[in-house]
Amino acid sequence: MKKIFNSILLVITLLFISINNVKAEGVISVNYISKDSITEGNIISVDININNVSASTDGKMYSLGGYIDFDSEYLEFISFEGKNGFDGLINENNYKIALIDYTLSKGSNSGVIGTITFKTIKSGETTIGFRNASGTDLEKNMEVSFSSKKLNIKSKEIVKEEVKETKKEVKKEVKTTKKETKKEVKTTKTTEKVETNEEVKETIVETITNDFFKYILTNNFFKRIFHII
Repeated sequence: MKKIFNSILLVITLLFISINNVKAEGVISVNYISKDSITEGNIISVDININNVSASTDGKMYSLGGYIDFDSEYLEFISFEGKNGFDGLINENNYKIALIDYTLSKGSNSGVIGTITFKTIKSGETTIGFRNASGTDLEKNMEVSFSSKKLNIKSKEIVKEEVKETKKEVKKEVKTTKKETKKEVKTTKTTEKVETNEEVKETIVETITNDFFKYILTNNFFKRIFHII
């Protein structure tokens, strides 16, 4: 029963966002947000983001639909879900999706409204697209401007080499830092030693001078000389 209900809901939704005989009076910019690169065999989440919404009613978008384009040699579809008040539906036979605010009370003028999850299969560069897209506000169709997403899938061997090189660079930086720190400490100690030696010399000279004058002033011989003078 639940499957039948979901199927009916999907059909209604896809019809709702595909009113081709109505002129688009608003505009939506859509793009994918994800990592630029990932290792083969890993899971990657790709967010569907909207912005620059210019609608004919309240400045918000309430539904978005279209076909997800991806190369199945590089990516394996895992799941799709709506986000932030939008329910997400997908036909896994052709990857047609629908994102809609069924309550017609929230809508959105910017931000993430859905997420697609893939598993990477092999290394190389691939592109994720979105075609035949359309959207609606509360009353009219909206034109969709879309930016595709390029993804760099790295082989495990390349990633291992990159990690190895990164470790080498970090080790080199640590070694250089230690060397510079030792040099600074040595310079500081040398400077402190010179300053200390100078202070000691000054103290010795001052002590000798004071003792000498003290001797002269207290010695009877020098007293008589000074008295004669």
